Amino acid sequence: MGYVIEFEDGRKVFASGDTGLTADMKFVVGDYYKPDISILPATGGPNMEPEQAAYAANATGCTIAIPFHDFPRSISEAADPEGYGEFVKMDPFSALDSYKRIDRFMETLRTKYPHIKGMYIPIGGTAEV
Repeated sequence: MGYVIEFEDGRKVFASGDTGLTADMKFVVGDYYKPDISILPATGGPNMEPEQAAYAANATGCTIAIPFHDFPRSISEAADPEGYGEFVKMDPFSALDSYKRIDRFMETLRTKYPHIKGMYIPIGGTAEV
C-alpha cells in the first residue's frame, strides 16, 4: 500500500511502499494526486526492477524520484556487521548487489526520463528537497 502525503506548502510525496508496478501509479497517483516526489523500491526481488521503478516515476508525474530498498555495499559498512552478515546469508535477492540495481535505476532515469531528477539518499543519509 502506498501513500500520498501533502505538506502545508502544497508539495506532495508519493511513498509507494513495497510494491510492483501498477496502473494506479499513473491513473490514481499521477493523474489525480500529481506528486512532486515519488519514493519507489528499485531493487527487484518482490518489488519493482530498476527499469520498472523508473517507468513508475514517470507515470506518477513526479519531478524528483528517490529509490529505496538498497543495503550497505559491504558487510563492514553495516551498523550491525554481524547481524547484516547473517541476513546476507539468507537473502534471496543479493543484498550486497542492491547498489548495482540502484545505479541502473538512476541511469534509466538519466537516459529515458531526463525530466525527472533522481535523488539517491544513502542509508542513514539526509537530503533537502
